[in-house]
Parts: sequence; C-alpha cells; structure tokens
Amino acid sequence: MKKLFFLPLAILLLPIQVSERHTAADVTVAGSESKQLNALSEYLAQIKNRGHSPDDQGVIVETLDHTQALAEHNADLTFNPASVMKLATSLVALAKFGPDYRYRTNFLADGSIDQTTHTLDGDLVVEGNADPIFSSYDAQEVAAQLSRLGISRVKGALRIAGPFYFSLVRDFGGEAPRRAWARNQD
Repeated sequence: MKKLFFLPLAILLLPIQVSERHTAADVTVAGSESKQLNALSEYLAQIKNRGHSPDDQGVIVETLDHTQALAEHNADLTFNPASVMKLATSLVALAKFGPDYRYRTNFLADGSIDQTTHTLDGDLVVEGNADPIFSSYDAQEVAAQLSRLGISRVKGALRIAGPFYFSLVRDFGGEAPRRAWARNQD
C-alpha cells in the first residue's frame, strides 16, 4: 500500500514538457482504486490551470505485478523520459541532510581594514562548503555586503579554502534564492 501511495506522489513531482498529443479527457481510472487515484485528475487540472497542456503529460500507474493499470493518461504515447534521478538524488539528500539544511559559504578577511581608504589590506578568503548553486547573484550579494561593511578594495588575493563551486545557472523560477552571508566576527 505504501508503494501505491508513493506513485501518485511521484507523478506530482515529475512534470515533463513534450509536443502536444491527445486531449485532456483521456484519463482512465480503473476499479475500486478510483478514490486513491483522484490525484491524477487533480494533477492534470493543476497543469491546465498553470497554462500548460495536460496533453503534454503521459502517466500510467499500475499494480506492482503489471497486470492491471490503475490510472492512465496518454499511456500509449511515447514521451521524453522525466528526470527520475533528480527524485532519487533529492530523497537521498533529504535523508542525509534533512529538510532544513542550507549550504553555507563564509567570506573572511585575513588582514586589517583601513576605514579611511575602505581597503582590506590582506586576503579575502572564501570558505566553501560545496554549495552546488552559488551563483553570480550570490557573488553580487557578497560584494554589496562588503560595500556596506566599508570595503571597496582588496589589496591581497582571493583565496579559496574548501570545496567551492560557481554555478552558471541563472534562472531560479523568477526569484533568486536568498542566502545566509557570514563574515569573520574577529
């Protein structure tokens, strides 16, 4: 029963885009499982409400022994596969780190700050923790925070300590992610 519950949940998490096919009326729910599988009809309605075509979705939910289709929509059509590995990776990350985990990238001043010239006379150290999506937006936030702290110039080097990645991903669904920014308190 737990696996049957997981399948509609997976369906909700895996929308894909392909060329237009059949009509949205091609939803079939078989047998007494119809109450449990209303999620498919609700999902297709949500797709339509968001301005997408339900015809671009293909779903089949069947018994574990593959003898009975419990629900289907465009099941006989070929689509590009959804990225199921993202779901598996997300589940492992949630199990390992928990839902409240946030990557933290620290920026430390290794030197003194001359308040009159707004200069860090030393190195700026990036203490990375393998944040996979630290982006140009985050770098701009760091620069703005340094400016607010009175630093407009660094005489030393930019040193990177620990794993640090710079993501070139720019589109975050219209909103840039908010990040915690930390500095050396000494």
